[in-house]
Amino acid sequence: IGLTTVFLAGAGYLLGLGAMEALVIGLILSLSSTAFVLQLLAERGELAKAHGRAGFSVLLMQDLAVIPLLALTPLMISGGETSIEWLSIGLAILTVVAVIVGGHYLLSPFLRIIVRTRSSDLFTAAALLVVLGIAALMEAAGLSMALGAFLAGVLLADSEYRHALESTIEPFKGLLLGLFFIAVGMGVDLNLLAADPLAVLGLVVGLVVLKALALGILAVLFGLKRQSGFAFAVYLAQGGEFAFVLFAVLQGTGGLASETISLLTLVVTASAATSAAALAQAPAGGSAAGDATGEPTGDAALELFRTGVESDEAFDRDLGIARLDRLTGEYVDSMRALEDLLDRVRDEHGQWDMRNVVVLTEMAGVQRELGNLDQAVGLYNEALHVNRVNQGLHDVTQVDILEDVAEVQV
Repeated sequence: IGLTTVFLAGAGYLLGLGAMEALVIGLILSLSSTAFVLQLLAERGELAKAHGRAGFSVLLMQDLAVIPLLALTPLMISGGETSIEWLSIGLAILTVVAVIVGGHYLLSPFLRIIVRTRSSDLFTAAALLVVLGIAALMEAAGLSMALGAFLAGVLLADSEYRHALESTIEPFKGLLLGLFFIAVGMGVDLNLLAADPLAVLGLVVGLVVLKALALGILAVLFGLKRQSGFAFAVYLAQGGEFAFVLFAVLQGTGGLASETISLLTLVVTASAATSAAALAQAPAGGSAAGDATGEPTGDAALELFRTGVESDEAFDRDLGIARLDRLTGEYVDSMRALEDLLDRVRDEHGQWDMRNVVVLTEMAGVQRELGNLDQAVGLYNEALHVNRVNQGLHDVTQVDILEDVAEVQV
C-alpha cells in the first residue's frame, strides 16, 4: 500500500492536486479488488501458485487497512479543509478501539442468549441488529456507517457462532454483492467518457501502469520469479471495490468535489474491466512446480504430478475455488464444492483414482479448521486407503497424510 501510494500520490501532485488530496486519492487507488482477483485466481487454478499466494497476502493486508482508511480519510480532507485534525483522528481511533474491545466481550454473550431461543429468524435478526447498531453508533460518533458495518462484520466473524452466521447469511450474500455493484455501475457517469475519452484513457493507463510498476518492485522483494512476478503485478494492477465505498464517504463529507469523485469512479471501473479482459486472454502465470525457492506450492497440478496422475484444467479450477472458500473462511461453500468435486471424480475416474486423495485430504483440512476432528481423521484414513492401493505402503504422500493424522490426534 505504501509504495503504490507514493507512486500514485506523486502522479496526482504533478497533475495539480493538493498534497493532502493527492495522498488520500493515492491511498484509495492503491487498493486492489479482492473479490475480482481471488475469484479469477481460483477459476484459473492459480491461487496456490507463488503469485497467487503473494497476491492473497497483499489483498488480505489491504482489506485490513480499510478500517483505518474509512476512519481517517474523511478527517484528512473534510469540507475542503486539507489539514489533519489530530483531535478528531484521536477520537476516531478511540471510538473504533472501544467498539472492537466492547464487541469482543459483549457480542458472544448476547448471541448465546439469542441461540437459547432456538429461533433461526431471531438469530438472523440479531446479527442484522448488530450490524445496523454499530453502523449507527459510528455515524453518531462522526464516522461513516460503512466503517461501522465493516467493524460489525469483523466482530461477527470473530465470534464463536461465525459458522452458523455464515450459513444464515449465505442466501443473501450473492444478492447484496450484486446490488452493490449494480449501484456502482448506475453511479458511473459515462458522459465524462464521451466528453474527453483520451483523458479518461490516459488516467486508466496511468493507474494500471503505476500500480503494476510498484507491484513489480514488490515481486522482486518477495523473491518471485520473473513470470510469477509479472502475473502478480498484472492481477493486482486495477482499482478495488473499496475505492467506491471510500469515494462515497468522501462525497458525503465534502472532502472531494463531486466531479473529481465521478471521474475517479469511472477510472477505477474502467481499470477493473480492462484488467479482466486482459487476464481472460492471457495464459496462466507462474510455475506449477514451485516458487522462487524451489519448494512445492501445493497446487493441484503439482499434487497430481507427484502422485503420477495427469492434471486437468477443470479439476484444477474447481479445487482452486474450494480452496479460495477455505482461505476466506467460507467453510460451508468449500465443503459443498469439495463434495461435488469428489462425486465427479468418482463418476469419471473411479473411487481409486489418485484425485480422490487430493480432494479427501482437502476435505479433512476443512473439517480440522471447523473443529470436527473425528470427521477429519475419517477422511484422512479414507485418503490413506486410496493412496495405499495405488502407491503402496512407503509412498511420500502417505507419510504426509500420517503426519496430519498425528497432529489431529494430538
